[in-house]
Amino acid sequence: MSYSASEQTGTRPARSAARPQGRTDRRPGRARSDIVLDALAGAIAGAAAVWVMDRVDWFNYRRGLDSHRTRRRTQQARPRGMDPAHVMAAEAGDRAGLALESRRLDAAGLAVHYGLGIMPGALYGALRGRVDYLDAGRGSLFGLGLFLIQDEGINAAAGLSGRTQDYPWTAHARGFVAHLVYGLVTDALCRTFSGSVGAHDPQLPQENGHDMGHPKAKPSFVRYSDDIEVIETDEQETVNKIIEVMASGGRTTRERYGRSVRTSHAKPHGILKGELRVLDNLPPELRQGLFAEPRTYPAVVRLAQVPGEFLDDRRVSTPRGMALKIIGVEGQMLPGHEGEVTQDWVLDTGTVFIAPSAKVFLAQITATEMAMPLPEGVKQAVSMTSRAANAALNAVGLNSANLDFYGHPFNHPLGESYYSQCPFRYGDYIAKLRVRPDMPRLHDLLRVSLKPADEDGLRTAIVEYFRGNPAEYEVGIQLCTDLERMPVESANAEWPEDESPYRPVARLTLPPQEAFDAARQALDETLLFCPSHSLAAHRPLGSVMRARLKAYEVLGNARRRENGHPAKEPRDIGELAI
Repeated sequence: MSYSASEQTGTRPARSAARPQGRTDRRPGRARSDIVLDALAGAIAGAAAVWVMDRVDWFNYRRGLDSHRTRRRTQQARPRGMDPAHVMAAEAGDRAGLALESRRLDAAGLAVHYGLGIMPGALYGALRGRVDYLDAGRGSLFGLGLFLIQDEGINAAAGLSGRTQDYPWTAHARGFVAHLVYGLVTDALCRTFSGSVGAHDPQLPQENGHDMGHPKAKPSFVRYSDDIEVIETDEQETVNKIIEVMASGGRTTRERYGRSVRTSHAKPHGILKGELRVLDNLPPELRQGLFAEPRTYPAVVRLAQVPGEFLDDRRVSTPRGMALKIIGVEGQMLPGHEGEVTQDWVLDTGTVFIAPSAKVFLAQITATEMAMPLPEGVKQAVSMTSRAANAALNAVGLNSANLDFYGHPFNHPLGESYYSQCPFRYGDYIAKLRVRPDMPRLHDLLRVSLKPADEDGLRTAIVEYFRGNPAEYEVGIQLCTDLERMPVESANAEWPEDESPYRPVARLTLPPQEAFDAARQALDETLLFCPSHSLAAHRPLGSVMRARLKAYEVLGNARRRENGHPAKEPRDIGELAI
C-alpha cells in the first residue's frame, strides 16, 4: 500500500494443545457467507484505516518529522515526483493512451490509493482468526508487514518509488508509523463490525448458551485446578527465544548507558514505602492466599515507565507500570522462592496484555527490540500518532491496547489504575488484580493532562506530590466465573466486569515521603520485582505468565550480577534504605 503524504515440586499435569485456549476451532464446514461478510467488513475497515493513516502521515509530513530539506529530498526521490499510487494511475493512463490532466490524475491516484488499502483490508477481515497469528498485536504486525513488503520492497522493485536509500530516514519513519496505524485501525474496526452485525468474532469464544448481555444473577466462581492451563509442546523453546531477544535488547542499552538496566520498566519514577492492609470480613471466596486473614504488611512500590530504555518523558509517553513487593508473607512459595517472605505483583495501566500468548509476544517483542536503536524522534512520532489514533477510537467507544502501548495519554501516574493484566491462581479460584486510586486528591490528578516539566517529568511530578501528600489505593480482585468468557490462556482477553466486577480486598497506603533520592536510586539497582516471587497460592497462569516467570528471573538476576549487586530478597522492611 502506498501512503500519500504440581505445587510441591513445581511440576503439574497439564494439557497439551495445538491451539491456544479461547481461540475458535476453525473447521472447513464454516459457512462461506461468514467469510464473505468478514471480507466485506475488512474492506470497509481498510478504507477507513486509509483515511486515518493519511491524516497521520500528512501531519508528520507537514508538521511532525519532516523538514523542508527532507520533504525536498523525498520529492526528488519519487518517480515523476509522485507517490506510488499516482505513479500507478499515470502508467495506467499511458498504457491506455490517455494523457490524464492534473485533476483526473489526482482522482485516479486517490482511487488507486484507497484500493490498495481496501484489498489487504478485505483479505485481513477474511483470514483474521482463520490463519494463526495473522492478527498478532491486534493488527500491528499486519500493518508493519505491509510496510516492509510493499512500501519497502515491491514499490521500489516495480519502479513505483525510488530506491530505498534515496529517501531520507523521515520518509521511512512516516511509512512505519502510518502502516502501524493502518493495521491497528483495520483490526479494531473488524472486531467492531463482527460484533455489531451479530457475527461471531473469530478471536472470541462461543457463547455456549450464556446470556452475553446480562451478568449472572448468582455468579459461580471457577475453581482452580491444574488442568486449566494449556501448554504447547514447544513452549519452552518459545520462552528461551523470548529471553534471547530481551537479552539482546539489554546488551544494546548496556552499551548506551554504561550499565545494565531492566529490559522492561527500566526508567523509575519513584520508590515508595507503604502498607498493604487486608480488609476485615471478606467473603470466603476472597479470603485466599495473602488475603486470607485481616493483617497489615509492609510494602515497597516501584513506579516506572514500561519500555526497557530511558526515554524523554516530554516526547514519548507509554503505559506506566507499578510493581508491588509485599514483605512478611507466610506460606508455601513457588519453586526457587522457597524460604523467602515476599510476594510480588508487576502491574500495568493497560487492562489487558498486548499479546494473547507467548508465541505472539515473541513476535511483538522481536519487532520492538529491532526498533530500539531508532532515533528518539521516530519513537516520538510513533507515540504521538498512536496516541492520536487511539483518542479517535476512544471517541467512538473503542480502544486499542497496542495503540496505547505505543502512545499512552499524558496522565499523572498517581491518578491511574494498574492491572495484573494476566490471571493468576487465587487460592481455590482464579483471578486478576487491580490497584486503583481511592482518594479525591488522586482523582483530581486525571482531570487535566500532565505536562512533563523535563525529561524526567513523571518522576518530578511524583516527587513533588509525595513531599506533602499521602496516596491511598484500593486493591481489588476480579474472580473468574467462566473459562470461555474469561480465558486463562488468552492474555489480551478482557474479562467482562459486568459479569464479575473487581471487589476490594485490601488498601494500599503510601504516606508522604521523599519518593526518589540518591538512596532510593541506589536501592532501585538492587531490587528485583518478579512474578516468580510468589506464594504457590498466587501462581501466575497462562503462557505469557509462564514465560515471564522465567524471563524476569533470568534477566533480573543477570542485571544485578553484571552491575555487581547481590541477588537477595528483603526479609524485613528495615533492611531497605527507604
